[in-house]
Amino acid sequence: MYHLEKYKSSYFKIDSFYKILAWEIISILFFRSAISFLNYSTKSWILRRFGALIGKNVIIKRSIHIKCPWNLEIADNVWIGERVWIDNISKVSIGSNVCISQGVSMTSGNHNYKKECFDLLDSPIKIGSNVWIGAFSVILPGSNIKSNIMIIAGGIFPKNYQSKLIK
Repeated sequence: MYHLEKYKSSYFKIDSFYKILAWEIISILFFRSAISFLNYSTKSWILRRFGALIGKNVIIKRSIHIKCPWNLEIADNVWIGERVWIDNISKVSIGSNVCISQGVSMTSGNHNYKKECFDLLDSPIKIGSNVWIGAFSVILPGSNIKSNIMIIAGGIFPKNYQSKLIK
């Protein structure tokens, strides 16, 4: 049985409150919006100002959600499609020549279901080069996607991931 009243979030730290607030406002206005009036290089420039490492020729479509740009590394020639969700409380690294199709969801965090206080767990995601992640795929915490891989649309990576039934 869970006692969620005991849950304490260690994600938000007092010293980063204003950085998180500023990013939320910028993200809502320029990244999550369905109306896109910024070019791709301007979006890359904004992400760099918030600590992301962004390579050349990065295409970031509209309606995308990036939780923590300071935990994001993107190499050269990367396409990030519409409605991609990057929930990166831990580092997410994306290699060169990668296509992340629309609706892909990546999460580098989860909760420890074995503890009654539901502790937050984080585990980085690494995506190699020359990777195509098909539409509406799910990339789970701790995933290490090797180079020269294609994940089919609707795929779950790692494919051998199994959630445990909670009794």
